[in-house]
Amino acid sequence: MRSRIVVAGVAASVLLMAVVGLSGPSAAEPWIGRPTPAPPWFRPMHLPDAWVTVMLWTAVILGCVAVSAGLSLVRTGRAPSPARLAAGGALAVAVLVVVPPVGSTDLMDYAAYGRIASVGHSPYTTTPYQLGRTGDPVARLSSHAWRHKPSVYGPAATAAQWLASRMAGASAARTVWWLKLENALAFLVVALALDRMTAGDRARRARAHLLWTLNPLMLWAVVAGGHIDGLSVALAMAGLWALRSAGRRPLAAGFCGGLLLGGATAVKAPFALLAAGGAWSWRRSPRTLVMGALGTLLAIVPGYLLAGGAAVDAVIRRGERMSRSSPWHLGAELAGGRPPAWVVTWGALLLAVALAAVFARGLPAEPPEAPGVRLALALSLAWLISSQVYYPWYETMVFSLLALMPVSRVDVLLVIRGGIAALGCIPGAVELLHPAWLDTLVRHGVMAYLVPSALLVVGLALVVIAARKRWIPDPPGTGVPGVNSHGSPDERSPTPSLI
Repeated sequence: MRSRIVVAGVAASVLLMAVVGLSGPSAAEPWIGRPTPAPPWFRPMHLPDAWVTVMLWTAVILGCVAVSAGLSLVRTGRAPSPARLAAGGALAVAVLVVVPPVGSTDLMDYAAYGRIASVGHSPYTTTPYQLGRTGDPVARLSSHAWRHKPSVYGPAATAAQWLASRMAGASAARTVWWLKLENALAFLVVALALDRMTAGDRARRARAHLLWTLNPLMLWAVVAGGHIDGLSVALAMAGLWALRSAGRRPLAAGFCGGLLLGGATAVKAPFALLAAGGAWSWRRSPRTLVMGALGTLLAIVPGYLLAGGAAVDAVIRRGERMSRSSPWHLGAELAGGRPPAWVVTWGALLLAVALAAVFARGLPAEPPEAPGVRLALALSLAWLISSQVYYPWYETMVFSLLALMPVSRVDVLLVIRGGIAALGCIPGAVELLHPAWLDTLVRHGVMAYLVPSALLVVGLALVVIAARKRWIPDPPGTGVPGVNSHGSPDERSPTPSLI
């Protein structure tokens, strides 16, 4: 019965997202052009901003409750069927991929950058506004926030955007469809990799699908919202999957793992944190280390050489902004002004290093079939908590890694964290909401104070739990050999501790 409640909650959450998408342009959905017989499908219904906001807030809350309930079933030994969870996730992907992007305008910017590349310009030096002045129908639909800014994504991301643009031509709607299809396939690749890396243990497989495949927060970020983080996660998970065979085929595993992890970094630079986890797992095999480094460099260097120095500058520019949901923004609001950029940049860096050390010592041992995931998770959590640039889709990095780790007392806490962040970015497609009270509530209340405050509290709780080495619940229920009740490696386990 409780399994049915989990599925019903997820289904209701996904259905609400799909309804908003099918309802056409709104406060949550950008204009992509007129409806066509081909996807993405929608019918303009001009939903009020308040309706859209409440519907999506409800979807996020229902999703968080459903996933949390499913995780509690796993902890008590009543895990739902992994096959049914995987099938349900695939069905949710099929539903969300055919509607326009919801909750963000990022896909419109991806489409513009792809269009810039497909007509022979560099998206690192040419802005959507510059191309839009020529009358280009795709570039003209880019968001106001990024219209005057060049791309800040890696060359692999540009390649994916270029491919979608070449397939779609001058149609923004078709470009969006191809971009969403790329992300949907990437989402399913992650689901497959997680399923195979947890094969043989029903509880672990079910937990992996609850945290990723059937998790409305991840479906919202990658499929509904279309964020390119999904492509990075797919490459990174495929890389970690490849590293499993390092003991039998060290050269092939190192090269393929490095190539895929480097590809994830070439999509979005922060995924170098996952590549660092992979590199750590190679440390005891010189041959694997050399081949892994070769594969990583091969994935990163040629693309940046081809894109030019402007692409490298784009990586640096990413750290110069401050998102409204970041705790750094909360400090700026309370102080009545933003501190100098160098203070925030260096402060975030030093804080990230300190938090990484705490998590590296406090996380439990990684399972043998997921080499490098422990360090990757420690670095990712440290970066997300400390970074001045933070959005809910960044959580894709954490949930994909968490799904490979033992059952923990922070599973639900991280679901809550992801839900809080998602609530703060809803509705997501407009800067000004109507009526005025809704705009004041969402943009100046929720986003300015409530969301960053809640994220700060949850972040502190995660740090305390890691510092006290209380990550694993008592009594143990990890389902992972070699981990004792305190989350430290058993003496009989072949998995070494991190530091």
